[in-house]
Amino acid sequence: MAFPLSAFRAVSAPADSNVGSEAKPYLGNPHRVRPSRLAHLLLLSLSVLPMVSMSACIIPLGPDFQDPSGAQNYPPYIISATPDFDSIVSTLMFSVTITDPNVGDNLHVRWVADYPSTTQDYRTLIPDSVHEHSANGELLHATDQFNLDCVADNLAMTSTGQHRIEAIVADRPYLTDPVDGKLDDVESGGYVTRATWIVQVACTSSPQP
Repeated sequence: MAFPLSAFRAVSAPADSNVGSEAKPYLGNPHRVRPSRLAHLLLLSLSVLPMVSMSACIIPLGPDFQDPSGAQNYPPYIISATPDFDSIVSTLMFSVTITDPNVGDNLHVRWVADYPSTTQDYRTLIPDSVHEHSANGELLHATDQFNLDCVADNLAMTSTGQHRIEAIVADRPYLTDPVDGKLDDVESGGYVTRATWIVQVACTSSPQP
């Protein structure tokens, strides 16, 4: 036989003069108070507050692709050369592929012949080229080429028929009035690196005075 739930509601028994108040059994509180809505909201706000604080501290920054002030400067680097540099060749076509660890550096390439030399027969071969640094913060990656011509480049005839061809790569502009006529002097703080070939050709031209 089923009984309604109300039949189990606790009721207070009349006081018994023979039983002390300490012996009264605990029947529970039929009107137990639930946690207040205010306390519930307070707990919720405390759990959400750290996430709000963290999100409020995230400030997106725009990209800055310039080397920071005072950053260390590193020398430019020749990734590859055609033909292989430090070799004796008979070709008249040369190229270097270059880069620089500093993303804000421009690279300046100068092609020279028979430099250095005590006979003053050395010279630049073509106007210097400048490769601008990347605008999107990527490492510069550029290729510079040169085609040698004995007559056009005014190469002096040598007893061995060999000429030293060099690509000088700098991360600063070359000095317009270098000390002692040096062709690889650059502005203060700059570095140079180079690729060199010995070309075995018979040139009959003479340097211009």
